[in-house]
Amino acid sequence: MIVGAAESREAVRGVFSDGPAVHFGPEAQRFGMDKPLPDDQQAAREQLQFEAHCEAMPLDLMGGMVDLQRYRDAKFAAAALRALEAFGPPVAVIAGNGHARTDWGVPAAIRLAAPDVSVHAVGFVEGSAHAPFDEVHIVPPVDRGAPCEAFK
Repeated sequence: MIVGAAESREAVRGVFSDGPAVHFGPEAQRFGMDKPLPDDQQAAREQLQFEAHCEAMPLDLMGGMVDLQRYRDAKFAAAALRALEAFGPPVAVIAGNGHARTDWGVPAAIRLAAPDVSVHAVGFVEGSAHAPFDEVHIVPPVDRGAPCEAFK
């Protein structure tokens, strides 16, 4: 069974402008959407978003991008927990490495919302591990050209 966790464009736009708690729904507190990140983590995540977006967007917009990632991580976690409840284990979440991080991605959101649920994050990374995972598989790099060229 496949359980989706995609959000509408309207919700994404709203999160960017209003913050994640407003649009998450009644379980916002359960998934930590009602609290800001610690300042050091917020700054680190904004810098990562800035770099991931080729430094093409203004740095002051990255707070909204961090909110979006937190929101999506929590929505993925909520969908995984609904699937676990409906179908039983195992449940697999397939997401990009930023969402699979054990420190602040989907695994962290699941651990916050359902501490009794066992989580194991596998990262498939090119070259070397750039984020914390429970298990890492190094894969050969894929030639994508220069993705930041599109922003020049």
